[in-house]
Amino acid sequence: SITIKKIPDNTIKVPSGTRFSRGATLLE
Repeated sequence: SITIKKIPDNTIKVPSGTRFSRGATLLE
């Protein structure tokens, strides 16, 4: 899975290929 760091002090893991409409940066 890809680890997405969007919100400070918050790490969100989502399935590979998932894009957040918030414009999160995808870090493989």
